[in-house]
Amino acid sequence: MARFLTSHVGLLIGCELLTCVALILFVIALCAGMSRGPLEGLAILTVDASSLTSSTSGSALGITDWYEAHYLSICSGMWNRHIASAGKNHSTITCTSQSAGYTFSLARIVVGGDAAQQTLLANHRTLNTKAPFVLLVVAIASMSLAILSFLYGIAALPSTAAGRRLSKKEIPLVVLRIGFFACVTSTVLLSISSAKITANAAKTAGRVQLGGGKDVHAWMDGGFYAVTWVGAACVWVALGLVVAAAFKLADVLERKVVMGPAWAQKGLHG
Repeated sequence: MARFLTSHVGLLIGCELLTCVALILFVIALCAGMSRGPLEGLAILTVDASSLTSSTSGSALGITDWYEAHYLSICSGMWNRHIASAGKNHSTITCTSQSAGYTFSLARIVVGGDAAQQTLLANHRTLNTKAPFVLLVVAIASMSLAILSFLYGIAALPSTAAGRRLSKKEIPLVVLRIGFFACVTSTVLLSISSAKITANAAKTAGRVQLGGGKDVHAWMDGGFYAVTWVGAACVWVALGLVVAAAFKLADVLERKVVMGPAWAQKGLHG
């Protein structure tokens, strides 16, 4: 068993499994908030604007207690103020689809508010999702290509290599090379995307004092970043496995090349 796990096929299977896990995690991060459900809470940024809704003007402007920014939507709603442990009032939650790569600004929350609030909030940093979103989508496509390539290689390589030498132009080896480059590409892009969205959210997070006891508090949601960075860790481990598999496969092919002529000479002398 241990010998199989450290063989090129075993390493490729490990890479395939980890890449599948990473793909699922990043699709979850991308699609969170598109509809009501358990993924709704995986927000890039959560904003508490409840101090604004306590006033008549805030209610008239349609401001809600909290907002959550996702890659493709913004969700909002009210807190359960009538209970001791305040949480979300799920009956008030609404999620609005956003265009891909939109920019979330705290100033949007108080559109129509007084000039002081507008000026202070407009100077606060915004959350730009465009670059992380584009990188994430390209990386997901690249990961999908890597998964299909490794799956084909795992299935076709043993039967193709049985009893004969493999040339570098054999289809399974060509497909595996494509998968390797797709794996490298997705790993780099996902790392950059994760770093960018984390840095952008960190710049936007914080508390903005508006005066009169009012403020807007924005923070980063731990669930979203756990999913994002666990996924990034998976693709890095998968890349390490595919590099190890490449060395193992090269060693196998080299042994076949060396042993081929030796067996031929033995047959002639025999």
